[in-house]
Amino acid sequence: MLGPRLLIADEPTSGVDVMSRVAVLDLLRDLQSRGGFSALVVSHDLAVVERLTDRLAVMHRGTLVFVDDVLRDPTHPYVRDLAESRTAADRGPAGAGPGDAGTDGR
Repeated sequence: MLGPRLLIADEPTSGVDVMSRVAVLDLLRDLQSRGGFSALVVSHDLAVVERLTDRLAVMHRGTLVFVDDVLRDPTHPYVRDLAESRTAADRGPAGAGPGDAGTDGR
C-alpha cells in the first residue's frame, strides 16, 4: 500500500479460524498504527470491533443510531440490546463461575 488515508475492511475475519483471526486483527492494528491511516471496519462481531476501533458507529435498518468512543450508556434500544448481549456473552452460561467448563477456554 502506498500511504492510504483510509482502509476499508468489510468483515475482515469472517470465515477465518481462531489463530488466523488473531493474526489478521494484529496485522490490521499494526498497519494502522505504523501507517497513520484511518480504518473503517464493518463487522457483526463486537470482539473484532472492540479490538480494532477507537470509535464505534452502529447502524440499524440502514440508519445510523449511535456514534461514540465505546458502547457506554447507549440510549437507542437496539444499541442497548447489542451492548447487553455482549455483556451476557462475556459472563458465559448462567450460573457458571471461573474455572467452570466452557468459561476458561477449555
